[in-house]
Amino acid sequence: MLRRVKKGSSVLVILALLFMVMLIPKQTVKATPPGFWIDPGNYTYYWYNSYTGCDYLGNTGTASDPYEIYTEQDLAGLSYYSNVSTAMGGTNFSGKYIQIMVPDLDLGAYEWTPIGRDRLFYGNVMGNDVTIRNVFIGGLGQSQNYSVMGFFGSMYGSAVQIHLSGIRYSTETSKYVGGFAARAGGWIKDCHVQGDIKTANAPLYVLGGFIGDGNRMRHVGISDADVHIYAENIREYTYLGGFAARCKGEFYRCSTSNTIEVLRSQFNCVAGLLGDGYNEITITECNCSRDMMVMNDSYVENLGGCIGKGALTVRETYSYGTINCMDSCMGMVGGMVSNDTCGSNYNFCGTENTIHTSNTICKIVGGFVGYGVNATHANCKVGTRIEMERGYFTGGYGGRVETSRMNQCYSHPRIHIDASVDSSLSACTGGFIGSGISNIVEKCLATGGIEVSDLFHVGGFYGWVENGYTATCYSITKIAAENECNVGGFAGYYDGEEIGGCYCTGDIAAASSSFLGGAIGFGTGNDRTNGLVWNKDSLQIVDGIPRPAGYNIDIGNGMYYPGVIGMSDSDMQSYVLVNFLNSLGYYSGWNISSYGGYPYF
Repeated sequence: MLRRVKKGSSVLVILALLFMVMLIPKQTVKATPPGFWIDPGNYTYYWYNSYTGCDYLGNTGTASDPYEIYTEQDLAGLSYYSNVSTAMGGTNFSGKYIQIMVPDLDLGAYEWTPIGRDRLFYGNVMGNDVTIRNVFIGGLGQSQNYSVMGFFGSMYGSAVQIHLSGIRYSTETSKYVGGFAARAGGWIKDCHVQGDIKTANAPLYVLGGFIGDGNRMRHVGISDADVHIYAENIREYTYLGGFAARCKGEFYRCSTSNTIEVLRSQFNCVAGLLGDGYNEITITECNCSRDMMVMNDSYVENLGGCIGKGALTVRETYSYGTINCMDSCMGMVGGMVSNDTCGSNYNFCGTENTIHTSNTICKIVGGFVGYGVNATHANCKVGTRIEMERGYFTGGYGGRVETSRMNQCYSHPRIHIDASVDSSLSACTGGFIGSGISNIVEKCLATGGIEVSDLFHVGGFYGWVENGYTATCYSITKIAAENECNVGGFAGYYDGEEIGGCYCTGDIAAASSSFLGGAIGFGTGNDRTNGLVWNKDSLQIVDGIPRPAGYNIDIGNGMYYPGVIGMSDSDMQSYVLVNFLNSLGYYSGWNISSYGGYPYF
């Protein structure tokens, strides 16, 4: 006879069983890695047939009969057959054409293996505006011990209208890294990359948001990289560029954006657009909008808002963003280019950056160029703000410039420096150039403000200038300095520069231990001035007290230069100064607004 179990008892039994189940220890199940696109079954088998030279659809790969890609598996087939040996049916696709026939592909299911990773790829890929999403290399947690990392490991043919969205690369082993191509040559046009690249502890040589090493590149046009780049503990003294790390050829209408972060690393070059141009590259109508952070005991020899070094010709190119350096050491920093010693030409370019340092030494800093030699600059404009704890050569346009030529360039300096790099040496800071030696500078101007501390040569136009030629230039700059400085409305330290048809105005201030002059702070006996006009009515403030009316001086250390001429503020804002400047023979087109103000050219 069966006993009937009471309802209340059954409920208690069920609850007890549930409680016992909860007490059973959970078993951790390790997720199975998703695998790779070139694993068997994930790519189109015989997408390419080495015996027939055709794809699986019978296309021959000529320009008129290109190989075709319809699926993610087809694209993976291209990767597979570009990497395996000839004996396994592989090829470098030299002279072949590949066409992507669909508007969207999603590679998120597996990890990607770069096309042309194990052998150089010479094919020509026509994307037809395809968007390829979720390109993961190391991004799904699988180790890939590749020396090259990119959608293309190598691209030495051509690529057109390919757009990568959501790339995620992560490596500790790669030497060549590029968002689009790790190594590149040939032609790339209308291609785009968006996503993230992370490197840590890698034996890195190049890292670029778009191209790693383009030492055979001929042309990159109408392409951009919107890639967040993170590099940590890189100790190979290598190259990083927001668009390309190292590249030859030509960039035309390319752009780059997003953020670069460098931590505990050493780099030769870090730059928003191009790290190093091999002294051969031409850059035209490009834009760089990058925020860069160099932190935590890093050293960067060349840090550029747009270019690290080695660009031959740069035209109609602009740099925007913030350069932040914290707890590190910088060699040369420039809002446009860090280090230019290859005789480059810059035309119609501009910067609008903020350069900020904290607990960081910067040797040479310029709003446009850090260190420049044998370069030509024309029609370039700078609106960079520079805020530093310690500096040595600093200029609103150029930090240290030698044997270069500048024409119709403009700087709006907003410079603040707390201290010199070395307390035993005098630093040089200028509204236009920090230290200028043997240059030719014409029709250039600086307007803004400068604040420095002790031991500075500081001037509204030049911090230090010698043995060159400056004509038809002016400075409207307010200067505040402290102890043991040479402070001049136009030049802090002057030694034999020919200066003609120029003027300066603006209040200047320093301590009594400094030399303070309306035109020049400290002048040597080598005088070649010929019409440098200074404003006798601008304030000259010593230890916080303005010099009495009529007691302002032209040259702080008491030198007499006949070519340095003082004028009242009312004369300077009238045709008195205009007519004087036009009479000197340097330039006859000085003018003044009908609303008043100082002369312009």
